[in-house]
Amino acid sequence: MSATLLYHAFGIRGYQHISTKGRGDAIYVTVRQVCCNWRCPECGSHKVKPRGRIWRQWRLLPIGRKMVWIVLAVPRLLGKRVLFSYFGMG
Repeated sequence: MSATLLYHAFGIRGYQHISTKGRGDAIYVTVRQVCCNWRCPECGSHKVKPRGRIWRQWRLLPIGRKMVWIVLAVPRLLGKRVLFSYFGMG
């Protein structure tokens, strides 16, 4: 599944496709956010540093009879003053 398909089928933009795996009755699509899109949620600055990550999953519309899940490692970002978790999509 390419980034183009993610955008046109599900409206997901600003993410890079990493892998697609089928397990049972589900399809898991792993994506990652492009580093140049990271911003401090407090001040909006691009001057942030990654400090770990939190794994999240979102359920999308099914393809046929298979459920589709987006898997994303949400980066924890260190801004100028405080450590933030960035949960934005896009």
